[in-house]
Amino acid sequence: MMKKTSSYLKELAVVTIGVLIALLLNNWKESREARQFYEKSLITVQQEMEENQADLSFVLNHQMALLDTVQNHLTDSTSVSELIQRAGGLKSATIRNVGLDIYARNDISNLDYATLSRLMQMKSLSGLIDNKMNKLMDFIYPNTFERSSESKELLSVFLSNLIESEAQLNHIYLSFRTEKSLPNE
Repeated sequence: MMKKTSSYLKELAVVTIGVLIALLLNNWKESREARQFYEKSLITVQQEMEENQADLSFVLNHQMALLDTVQNHLTDSTSVSELIQRAGGLKSATIRNVGLDIYARNDISNLDYATLSRLMQMKSLSGLIDNKMNKLMDFIYPNTFERSSESKELLSVFLSNLIESEAQLNHIYLSFRTEKSLPNE
């Protein structure tokens, strides 16, 4: 009887050790997969920031040229439409936040508060820029053929307001990238 009990205990110990080893390997595998996902997500965020910053810089320069054109023609008889055409049209940056959305839907616990806060600030500012662009377009459509200095001054105000937000976001992108705030794990 003692031999059977001893045999069962040995078998139970072997099975228990096997289960513990399997759990340990599974945890290691999940940890490795989570780290790989995190690293790929970071690369996505970094690439998006580079693309967004480049697009935003181009649009910002174009809109500042448009603002100069508008301000140089405040008192003449040029229409709002003609001013926009002279400056090469009205451009809008395409700001993507897919990488941040991945974090928001999955595992953002790996990011420190300062990094997460800056990423959320970028997303918030990009939404604000979209809203300001919509307000600008809402102004431009009914005033396309306006030639009054008041209409041009309002266009200048809407455009300046949009440029201010775009410049702020552009600055955040640049400082974030140069500070290398994203941890490299």
